[in-house]
Amino acid sequence: MLLLFLPFFSINSLPTHTAILIQTKRMSSRQLIARGQTTLYIQKDSYTISQSLGEYVFPADHSGKLLSAVTLTSTIKVVLGDSEYKDFTIGAIIKPTGFSSITVDNSRKTVTYTVASGTTILADHGSLDIPITIAGTVYRLSFVWSKAKAGTPGPAGADANLLDWVREWNTGKTLIDSHTVITPKLLPV
Repeated sequence: MLLLFLPFFSINSLPTHTAILIQTKRMSSRQLIARGQTTLYIQKDSYTISQSLGEYVFPADHSGKLLSAVTLTSTIKVVLGDSEYKDFTIGAIIKPTGFSSITVDNSRKTVTYTVASGTTILADHGSLDIPITIAGTVYRLSFVWSKAKAGTPGPAGADANLLDWVREWNTGKTLIDSHTVITPKLLPV
């Protein structure tokens, strides 16, 4: 009988009749885990599905109207174990209200989203479902979006709603413990 204890070994180089012993720091002695003719299989990981762009924040004015046209392209990637897997398809995607178009390109494995400038009907936030079919099974990715709205414009020449101490500081003098200190006036940027 051959006893083998190797911290690093190639499974393909093991003889067919091998006993494998393992010893860890917690074990006081070696422990036999296999004897005789043993077949070892290396399991591959499950599918890992990712996309290059999974979320986006659209810039908008205070009313929610988009300031410019936006076109985004996301690449879908599938990995099986440590190898890229190309035999998958991207299914039909339901276009939410406000999007001009959503285009799926299964040869390049991409999804392109387009929203027109001036759009006012795009929801403030939302998500859409991206179906990915691998070997007959459908997996789901999502793309999420939100809007970053500008603040409501105030009247021309009037200060914004300022805290009391900031308003006082902005006058050119500030009272600190009964002492008046000259302070600079805030200038608009």
